[in-house]
Amino acid sequence: MESLLLRTVREEVWGHPWYWVQNSGIYMLITVFIPFLILIISDSLIVKGICALVIGFFILVYIRHLSTPEKYNSTIKRIWYTYRVYRGKTIIPKYSTPLEFLKEIVPLEAVHPTGIIQFTRNRYGVLFRLYVPTETEGGLETFVPMVVSNFVNRIVETQTLKVFAMNRYVQSANIINEILEAMNDSSGRTPEQIAHLESIYRQLNESVKVPTQRYIYMFLGLGFFETVPEAESSLKNILPSLRDGFAISGITGIRVIDPNEIALTYRRCLK
Repeated sequence: MESLLLRTVREEVWGHPWYWVQNSGIYMLITVFIPFLILIISDSLIVKGICALVIGFFILVYIRHLSTPEKYNSTIKRIWYTYRVYRGKTIIPKYSTPLEFLKEIVPLEAVHPTGIIQFTRNRYGVLFRLYVPTETEGGLETFVPMVVSNFVNRIVETQTLKVFAMNRYVQSANIINEILEAMNDSSGRTPEQIAHLESIYRQLNESVKVPTQRYIYMFLGLGFFETVPEAESSLKNILPSLRDGFAISGITGIRVIDPNEIALTYRRCLK
């Protein structure tokens, strides 16, 4: 078994991450040491001048962007993000999310017309959006166990059931947030302006509750199948039992079929 001391020696050099020391050394070798050797060997003043400028430029780049592990990590993330933007792989959708965008994050293969979601390795599932009865007491703490208890005994041993929920602020809540940000950034504002912002914030905070939109989903994993028709047959067999579960518990559940809506659901979960 590898000792803790040996692992520490491999992972750190003088208290710094090994990857940063290694990559910094490679950077300095290529951008500084090699041009410095050319500067010494060359007899041309033009070449010496170019090498001196190159060395100075890359030293400044190193000091600004790579001189600490934190700067190095930030720079690498920025470069990787810019690369993905250039390749069109970084998409920030607002109202719709293409299914193709999710394939690099979630193991999705396709969404079939019946709403069956095909994942990698021949796994299939279906998604339901649930709506909380207004008379439910205890909120989600009561609702989620109720869903599980009504449906978990209705599935076979090869199937899985998952209930998940999220709350999302609606757009009108941004007004309060923008006023709060303006209050925090008081530079260049007079005391009267600051007092005015505070009065608006108090009025909104007292009279308007922060509106949210609740999303509750039930995912039913159908299991492994060789073909899509086999997965659809499994869904047809269990649908009557699921409808009875909805009726007995008084829960309204709608099967999500549209691929864009399914992709948007996963995006809400990931964000």
